[in-house]
Amino acid sequence: MKGIDPAALAALGVVLAPLTAKATSFVKAVSAAAWRDAVTQVLAWGLGVGAVGLAAAASDFTGKWVLVEGGPDLAHTSVAAIVLIGTAVGSAGSLLVDFRKAIDSSDSAKEPPLGG
Repeated sequence: MKGIDPAALAALGVVLAPLTAKATSFVKAVSAAAWRDAVTQVLAWGLGVGAVGLAAAASDFTGKWVLVEGGPDLAHTSVAAIVLIGTAVGSAGSLLVDFRKAIDSSDSAKEPPLGG
């Protein structure tokens, strides 16, 4: 029986931590009927999945990007993995926006809300 690879475990944590945090925020937004926040998060996840799927389809651009040593390149990754990676990318982007809002007390980077 092989032991757990610490690097793989750390990588899994890096992928799943933002996804878990934003999924929790999504559930809170839905339960509070904060529909703009919920739709914004679904949009971020969809765009993340789309971007990763597009990168996987554009093998000329991505070349032989390998996510795990010895594993398939991005172009030959399963759809489930692309969805997982894409939602993690969308979640990470959402967390970066949250971080920017937290440190930008002057609101100098304010954007209009979704839907006006």
